This record gives sequence, structure tokens and C-alpha cells, in this order.
Amino acid sequence: MVMNEVVAEVKIMRYLNTKTLNELAEIISNVEALVERAEGGELSSSIEEVLAVTARQLNWQLYLSQEINLECINSDWQGDKGGCAEIKGMLPVWKLSMERRSGKKIDSEFWAIYEYFCYVDRDIIVENTIALFNSYPEEYKPQFAMLPQIYPFLTGTIDVEREDYSLIVAYVDMMKREIENFRWLYERLADYKSKQILLRIVRFWFTFDTNDLNDLHENIYRDYFDLDLLDCDEKEVFVDCGAYIGDTVMDYLEIYGGKYRRIYCYEISPEIIEQAKQNLAGYDDVIFRRKGAGAASGSMFIDENSYKAGTRMASDGKVAVDVVALDEDIKEPVTVIKMDIEGAEQDALKGAKRHITEDKPRLLISTYHKPEDLFQIPRLIDSMREDYTYYLRFNGRGLWPCDHVLFAV
Repeated sequence: MVMNEVVAEVKIMRYLNTKTLNELAEIISNVEALVERAEGGELSSSIEEVLAVTARQLNWQLYLSQEINLECINSDWQGDKGGCAEIKGMLPVWKLSMERRSGKKIDSEFWAIYEYFCYVDRDIIVENTIALFNSYPEEYKPQFAMLPQIYPFLTGTIDVEREDYSLIVAYVDMMKREIENFRWLYERLADYKSKQILLRIVRFWFTFDTNDLNDLHENIYRDYFDLDLLDCDEKEVFVDCGAYIGDTVMDYLEIYGGKYRRIYCYEISPEIIEQAKQNLAGYDDVIFRRKGAGAASGSMFIDENSYKAGTRMASDGKVAVDVVALDEDIKEPVTVIKMDIEGAEQDALKGAKRHITEDKPRLLISTYHKPEDLFQIPRLIDSMREDYTYYLRFNGRGLWPCDHVLFAV
């Protein structure tokens, strides 16, 4: 049936007010029909212009950019620019997006984020993110300039007065690098609570909407000890890397009725580990190591003068500390490993490879100290054993998403 050009143009331009998938699907179908006719030389130049405008608007609605990079989507794309050839190349991309977004709302949200970072050029994403941030009320912005002081693990800032958007750039570049690991993790997470946490964290990085974080905080279970995910008994050999003053071990003892076989506490600060010893005095088979956990044995230094939560290891400093691989330092099988060690988690996991492959301990790993940790830590664990099941839980409060924990069980 020959489509009336005026009717087609009206239907296509109705896109500007389209909000439903069904309406979008109709627009894409009309565009496809007109492209076929344009290739046969049946359409006027005015309709070709309508197609070009519509393509840009479709891209904006689906990907928040009028232009998408077809070369990164389709390796067979020959680089044709403009006209019906480019629109024809985008048709299968649009159709795939529509298919992906036709299921559960949460899955649709995932694909929207995934495709955004896959299809849109890096510089456009940076510009979009900066523009969104600058659209917020002025009183909101100074808080973000203070982020590096509040969260020392952040390696950039957002300072409007100085025109410093290095934190935005760092996270855009990271997402571009890690986009396939993002997809892998989303598909491997075992429940929709975990998937929701992942999406809210990632979305916050580029929208700065604190509403995304307000209701994520775990209000039922204590940090690391979600009873739906972790059941412990008298056989446990529990390894606490980043034991601080023994607070996590005290939670463990209370929650599981004091049942364990042995507990290892690793803490690099000499003053803090003494507090842990005092807090856990009277408990048998609790072993304290003033050592850092790493990929291999060696020595490092404490990079802060005051010992507190968040003390990190550095390559130089005044206070030396031994670093050990858990595989070398603990000879017996272990059943649970918890890590909150200020960005050294990946190295420590590498140093526990034998325990992970042979013992399959439950792993409770902080994933917020480096932006890529959220994606790279589960991939690292999976490279050692492929039979872990993954969950995310969120224990943070504040302006930036932190204190999220990967459960590998």
C-alpha cells in the first residue's frame, strides 16, 4: 500500500510528543517504509529532510544525543554519512533498543544506560553531564566541590567556580572502558534488589540526583551480614581485612551467636589494632595481624599521621607495615573473607587466589574505593571461580554513593 506522504509526515513529526514505546515503534515503522521508498526515488526532498530531523529526534529520545556512533555498533558500517543510507543503518539499532526496553521497567532502565555509553561519543556524554550539573540550583553545587575532602577515595572534583569537572570526566571515561563489564555484572546479579542498587549507583554518577540514594540504605541487616545471603556456624574461619577496631567481628559474634572456629583480623594501623584487641579480649582463637593484605608479600607505609578509619597504604611514609598474600599467611582453609581496605581489594583478592579456587569462601568485598571496582572486582573473582553467585547491598549515607558491598556466595 502506498503511504500518503502528508499522512506519513504528520505521523512521524508526532514523535515530538511521543512518550510510549508503542508510539515510538509506529514512528520507526513509518521511517522504515519511507526509507524504502526514498531508495526507489519515490520521495521528495522535503520528506528526506523530515526523515533526517526525525532520526535526530529518535536518537535524542532513545540515547540523549542527536548523533550516535554507528561504527562502534556495527563493524560492517561503511561510514556513510547523511541521507537515507545512514538512517537505514540506524533502523536495526532502533529496533533492538525497542526490543530491549519492552520488558520490565528496571531492565529497560539498564539498557538505556548501557546503550547511552555504547552508542554516544565520550565528549557528548561529558558535555551532557556538565550541562545537567550546571542546571541545578546554585546552593547545591558547593557541596560537590568539597567531595574530595569528604570522600578521600575520589580522584577528581566538580568545582564550578574553577571550571574543574575532572570527577565527571573520570567517571565517563571509566564507564566507556567498563561498559561490557557493566552489562556482564547486571546479567550476573542474582536478584532485582542488587540490580536496582547497581543502576541507582551508576545513574547517580551522571545525574547527581540524591533521591536515587535515599532509599537504598540497608535498614534490616547490618553491614556485611545479610542473613538472606550469609549463614554462619561453628565451622567458620572468618578473615576480616580492614578489621578497624573489631566492629565487624563484634557484629559477626552477636549476629551468629558467637559461633566460629577461628577469626583473623588484619589491620595496618598500630593504634587501631590495639583497640581491636581490647574490644575482642576474652574471645579465643581470634588472631590479630598488623599487616596489609596484598597480591604478594612485601612492605608498604601508612600514608596518614593520624590513625583512623580510612588509613591507606602508600609507597613511602614514616610508618612501615608488612604486606602479605592471604594464601601465604593463612595455611588452613577459610570460609568467609571480608575486605574493606581503601582500594587495595583487587590486590588482596589476587593474593587469596588459592583460597578462592580451593576453598570457595563467601566473599564480602567493598566495591566503592575505585570507580572501576564495582565492575572489575566481580570479574576478577569470576576469573578464579565461575560458580559464585553475586549480590550487591548498599550501606551508605551521604552525598556520594559509597559503602556498597559485593556478596559472592
